[in-house]
Amino acid sequence: MRYWCSAIFLIVLLSCCIPSCADLVNSEPAIHEAALRHIPIFYARVEGEQWVAGGVTEEPAATARYGGLNLQIIGKRRKAEANSLEQILLEMVNISKPGTYRLGILPRADGVGFFLRNDTAIFRTQETTVGTVTIDLFDHTNRRVAGTFEFDAEGQRSASIAIREGRYDVRW
Repeated sequence: MRYWCSAIFLIVLLSCCIPSCADLVNSEPAIHEAALRHIPIFYARVEGEQWVAGGVTEEPAATARYGGLNLQIIGKRRKAEANSLEQILLEMVNISKPGTYRLGILPRADGVGFFLRNDTAIFRTQETTVGTVTIDLFDHTNRRVAGTFEFDAEGQRSASIAIREGRYDVRW
């Protein structure tokens, strides 16, 4: 009898300390909702240095625009110490599905890649400085596009810049 009383006491004690299964099930939607929230990303290596979109308060640091089969994928970074704004811009035409697209000069390429610094230093893909954009996800329903990119861009006085290991996951 003493063992039965100890067993019942233990069961009652544990039932008070452990949350019920109903509590766990009821908390599950909050976990799924957090997992489904989309956090835009946009990063690359610019001249070997890590470049991450951010520090922009007046508009999204990473976004896309899509309409009429034209797609723009945009990453912006503000460097507080230098008070400079940098942008990586991928502009493509006639895009409607996942695939790998060539950056260069239109109409020979599917799009153009830009690197802008304070709107004064402008680098862009040319015939000899080219690259690619790969779209892994093109979700028209949720207005989301994700993939990778890399390109070389040429600026004034034949200066060039290398952008590698780029990744984006943004919404329009």
